[in-house]
Amino acid sequence: SMGVRDKQNHGKQAGKEVLQLYGLDTFNSEFPKALKELKSFAKTGILAPCSSEKVTMKSKRMDQASFDETTGSWVLERGNYKFLIGASSQDIREMIPVEIPESIVKQVTNVLLPRETINKIEN
Repeated sequence: SMGVRDKQNHGKQAGKEVLQLYGLDTFNSEFPKALKELKSFAKTGILAPCSSEKVTMKSKRMDQASFDETTGSWVLERGNYKFLIGASSQDIREMIPVEIPESIVKQVTNVLLPRETINKIEN
């Protein structure tokens, strides 16, 4: 998903701003995670009064995935996700809904498991 927004300076002084893109967990996931997670951010250049700039922020679908320790895989659960755009987590200015119609599971190598059988040495 991607957020492309025009940022306009409505003030009387030139200035910069940082825009932040948050992923919002809106449903009861089986994996505990933060309600709002910062996924991307973009800084404007110096904006003169009444001028604007288009900024682009990107977030991959799997950035919303949770790690399932029992299967050693990343899981993106099906459901409705929301992405929030704002100046901070407390200053949200826009919401973008994204639907994931089917769950996606990506198996990874479980680095926590030993690669070989470990023989115990008895004293």
